[in-house]
Amino acid sequence: MAGVTIWRAIEGYGRSRQIRTSRFPDALLGLPVVLELLDEPGKVEEFLAVVSELAPGAFAISEPVRMARRSTGTDRRPE
Repeated sequence: MAGVTIWRAIEGYGRSRQIRTSRFPDALLGLPVVLELLDEPGKVEEFLAVVSELAPGAFAISEPVRMARRSTGTDRRPE
């Protein structure tokens, strides 16, 4: 993946319609996780196939994006 961000929710609900929170004892249960992926469409689809095997109840939203890289001056390669 060219880029990945993982967000762990502090509260949420799913098919069970039971609210889960980060407070005890719910913290021991599966809280929602959001993965934001950035790469070529084919690579994202390959990754989603793995996710569907690991988390059969998960769902995905896929959107095209336009990426613009802006240099901060600190990420330049030495010449």
